[in-house]
Amino acid sequence: MTLIMEEPDNPLVQSVQQSLSVQCSPSKTDAATQTDIETSDAAVQWPGDVHYPVTTDYVYTALLTRLHYQSDLEGRSRRNNLRLVGIPEDTEGPRPTEFISRLLKKLVNLDEEPLLDRAHRTLRTKPKEGETPQPFVIRVHFFHVRNEILRGASTTSRDTPLLYKGKRLSIFPDYTAAVSKKRATFGGVKRELCACPGVKFGLMFPAVLKIALPGGATHKFEDPAITSTFINIKLKKLAPLSNAVG
Repeated sequence: MTLIMEEPDNPLVQSVQQSLSVQCSPSKTDAATQTDIETSDAAVQWPGDVHYPVTTDYVYTALLTRLHYQSDLEGRSRRNNLRLVGIPEDTEGPRPTEFISRLLKKLVNLDEEPLLDRAHRTLRTKPKEGETPQPFVIRVHFFHVRNEILRGASTTSRDTPLLYKGKRLSIFPDYTAAVSKKRATFGGVKRELCACPGVKFGLMFPAVLKIALPGGATHKFEDPAITSTFINIKLKKLAPLSNAVG
């Protein structure tokens, strides 16, 4: 079923219609070639008043594609970003980037102060006294340094929590809301995997769970439900056997 778009003033609709018309309309060269060809009846001419309707399926697919590209672009633009949560308000002084660089070196035991492009608090209303302080968004200049900070924070926090002036701190990758929500759906299956001996796993960007089995085989999953089924069928049946062998 075809449907002519009912919102001609919508910029996105205009863009979709323009894209479709470019794909469907013949070029001037093609039209001239067609009119020059002599056939037994008459010269073939392209009608100038042909209207190309936009199907609902086409518009839906185009919108999903653009949303996917937009989300992917935003996610990649945050690859070098970190979020630092827990720093009390008004402690960073007039130069927050330098303050955070010095703090990160001490927190995660880096050899030198990391090069940061910028560091600032999130753009929301300043909290009142006693409320949770605004997180810091940190742009690390080098991607490998960003990963080193995350590894250092993970290793250090296993022994002792990250503290600043008695306040507990946390360091996370700066994902978009959509990516964070999707990654959170794997929380249950990750807990299940922790109970499977010899199995290693990691959650890759944006939300792909990679599982490495004891024999060396690897599997990747984008759906938590499918992952849970795989764990119940493949891994939990192997757990008693592996325990007996060990």
